[in-house]
Amino acid sequence: EIPKRDWSSDVCSSDLDLFRDRLIFPILDRDGTTILGFGSRRLRDDDNSIPKYVNSPATPLFAKNETLYGWPNLPEIKAAGEAIVVEGNLDMVACYQAGIRNVVAACGTAVTAEHLHALGETGVKITLVLDADAAGQKATRRTLLLDAAAAYDVGVAVMAGGKDPAELLGAPEGVAAFRALLSARSSRWDYLAALALAPYADTLESDVEARVAYKDAYAKLVAEHAADRAEGVRLLAPLAARLGLDPKALAAEFLPADAPKAGEGNDDLLLLALAAQWELRRPLAELLPLGAAARSLVASWGETARLPASLRNRVERDGHAAERAFSLVARRDLAPALRARIAATQTAALREQLDAETAANRMATDRALLATLP
Repeated sequence: EIPKRDWSSDVCSSDLDLFRDRLIFPILDRDGTTILGFGSRRLRDDDNSIPKYVNSPATPLFAKNETLYGWPNLPEIKAAGEAIVVEGNLDMVACYQAGIRNVVAACGTAVTAEHLHALGETGVKITLVLDADAAGQKATRRTLLLDAAAAYDVGVAVMAGGKDPAELLGAPEGVAAFRALLSARSSRWDYLAALALAPYADTLESDVEARVAYKDAYAKLVAEHAADRAEGVRLLAPLAARLGLDPKALAAEFLPADAPKAGEGNDDLLLLALAAQWELRRPLAELLPLGAAARSLVASWGETARLPASLRNRVERDGHAAERAFSLVARRDLAPALRARIAATQTAALREQLDAETAANRMATDRALLATLP
């Protein structure tokens, strides 16, 4: 009797090969010289008990939340000024065969903050072209709501009719249609606004409850994910216009007032440094020249307090805030003595050490960094 595989995980758990009866896709590193792992698709679709897609298990070499299928396409991505991110290996292959070579695909995971940082730091815009079904829309929304998505030019090419890119590209005139979708790319917030409106679009004009539900759903989304109050006010303006509401009243209802800034104008950046160095915020608050309002805010932060959204988003967008917060502060017009004390922490040895640290060990390194202060 042939043993049956347990498909509940990617780990080999029977005598059957993990990739038996599958089309296999080698997943390469950025240079295209090292195979990190494999993706696969079943060759037969008559047995739904077998997963359609299976990938190599995660290893220290193959971190799925950081790896993209098609990494060797980075030169084409940089030349085009755009990274097209699709959902599956076959979608990436179909794009490449159609002459659209600035494309990558996630490796069995949703598009993560690490993926966005890796692509965005090349200076290109990022266009998500995920499947048009409900699961694809949910995945797209989840990616767009990552704080990392606010740091870069991330948009969406909206697929229609439940098709995926490979299906569209295989149809007559499919390449032209796909390029047209890319040209009609929606911005991050335009897509999120359309998703928020969709459940209420048919009854918005006639149903008061639908209008209230739509207002609450979108305004709360903006309040939670806008980078700051100014962006929140801008994003709520179309909602106010659509519903005939006073934009100032809408902003007052959903958006907290920004904390007042000290006369020097440095408080925002200093608070960013403290947010990055969370466990050290109180001793650092004594060192840095915070205004009274900012010092009061720091004093109010509890051990598990939720950071203000604007600071949380800025720390996430910085990408390496724990490493760079002090150097960001040092570039501002601070008193020379304080700037010298902060700059003294930025030795080459410490920078190299911080670059090599994992996220789990960064806080210990931050303590060492603080200890170098005279």
